[in-house]
Amino acid sequence: MDRFILLIGIAVILGSAGGRIFARLRVPQVVGYIIIGILAILVGGAWFHDITPEDLKQLEPISLFALTIIGFSVGGELKKEVFQKHGKGFVIVLLCEGLTAALFVTILTGLVTCPWSKLAGASIFRVLAHGNWSLAILLGAIASATAPAATVDVLWEYKTRGILTTTVMAIVALDDGLALLLYGFASSAADFLSGGAVFSLMNALGKPLYHILGSIILGALVGSAYVVFLRLFYNREMILPLCIGGLLSIIGICHYLDLDLILASMSSGVMVVNLAPQRSSEAFDQLARFAPPIFVLFFVLVGAHLQLKAMAAWMIVVAVAYVVGRTSGKFMGAYFGSKWGGLPATVQKYLGFCLFSQAGVAIGLAILASHRFPTETAQSIILVITATTFLVQIIGPPSVRFAVIRAGEVGKDITEEDLLASYRVSEIMDSKPPVFKRDTTLKKVLQTAAESEFLYYPVVDEASHPIGIISFLEIKQVFMTGGLESLVLACDLMTDILAVTAPEARLIDALEKMKEVEVEVLPVVSADKDRFLVGMIEQRRIQQVISREIFRRTHEEA
Repeated sequence: MDRFILLIGIAVILGSAGGRIFARLRVPQVVGYIIIGILAILVGGAWFHDITPEDLKQLEPISLFALTIIGFSVGGELKKEVFQKHGKGFVIVLLCEGLTAALFVTILTGLVTCPWSKLAGASIFRVLAHGNWSLAILLGAIASATAPAATVDVLWEYKTRGILTTTVMAIVALDDGLALLLYGFASSAADFLSGGAVFSLMNALGKPLYHILGSIILGALVGSAYVVFLRLFYNREMILPLCIGGLLSIIGICHYLDLDLILASMSSGVMVVNLAPQRSSEAFDQLARFAPPIFVLFFVLVGAHLQLKAMAAWMIVVAVAYVVGRTSGKFMGAYFGSKWGGLPATVQKYLGFCLFSQAGVAIGLAILASHRFPTETAQSIILVITATTFLVQIIGPPSVRFAVIRAGEVGKDITEEDLLASYRVSEIMDSKPPVFKRDTTLKKVLQTAAESEFLYYPVVDEASHPIGIISFLEIKQVFMTGGLESLVLACDLMTDILAVTAPEARLIDALEKMKEVEVEVLPVVSADKDRFLVGMIEQRRIQQVISREIFRRTHEEA
């Protein structure tokens, strides 16, 4: 147990560090997480006395929890307004990209397994008949799946928003259902081709429909129950615990009933965001702040699981055919599906780049096939899917980054907190506010206040050090008294300065300081030892600038 706790701690620390290093190299952080996982397995034997697949399997609950959070969060993006506007287009894209990828992979992998060396002495149809079409059909069905985890992680990292982001979220969420359905048909067809059974429509449809409908119903029930709790017992401190409890319940029930985890959690998120659009926003926000360490560990474990064994030459050829067929099928299907579905040109051009990733569902279906089909077919499927998953998990995230940058959707899903953290005080402050000396008369103060729009005025000493602040409210009270113009000075009107800030300080830190000392303005002083007054910063101005910037980023055209 101690060894696993240490392993988890090291994985989170190294994964986070690797992610930041790759982010500085303009590579999505998720690639860093995965590579750290691969390196951990390569060098981990010396530290942990050989980390085995059985050891990694004991950490599987963490991966399941991460996938559930991802599914729930993706579902939270699928609002009914989006489906009312683009639902038909999404369905067309889903069918085109999934079916085209499955078809291309089936044809290419089937062709490369044919004994072409015997073509001289036999007809082309006889050569084609001796190809491993059972393997090809199974690989084709598995190829239709798209992993949401790595793709969605890149979208979150780059804070994207727009029609491309919305389409990607919808497609990766719905791909699971299509992959399960295609696998049901493919496994029955493969049984028939290998002479193991008679093709049965009931066998082909029964279990996939159970997985799909059962998962959706489970997610809808858990999501509805969570909405009831939100309405009856709304408390900010209870939102996250109830949400995590619901997601953990989904994991347990899915395991017990053999249902699809991502579909169930996704449908739960869909129910929550559409039944309680206002109150659920806090739940998704809190979950997003809670999840990063879980995601880091999850992707490190993804990398650790990608252990490649020696592959025969013919299997490498099959793997290459698989990647070529899947990539070209996803690209072509996404392009024509978007065009026929009436989606914008941005989606048509760049959606294909966002559909590379393959992981959980594909590997799960490969394992399922390995338990059902002969040893040679089983081993081929496992090795091909593992090898290609390694490749697409590395190249997939940079491809998503390329697509969202070219689509102009990066930085549009930004929050007020994100902007506050990105700004410095010097970018927002008033660098030339009206300044009063301590002996400035009330008449001069009133004249200056009448000619300016400021609400606060700094008072400085002879060396330009801030010693106090005069507010418009104080000026107004004295003005209403009357007859005091020659008796009152600026030093009589000012209040003491409780805190100051520097031009290089982060805006979010300055705002926190204002809240801490309960003031609405801070003098900005130079960072050197003299600490001269160089400006003023008000809460009112901060809110104006941040609100305008959020509006600009979320409404400007791509």
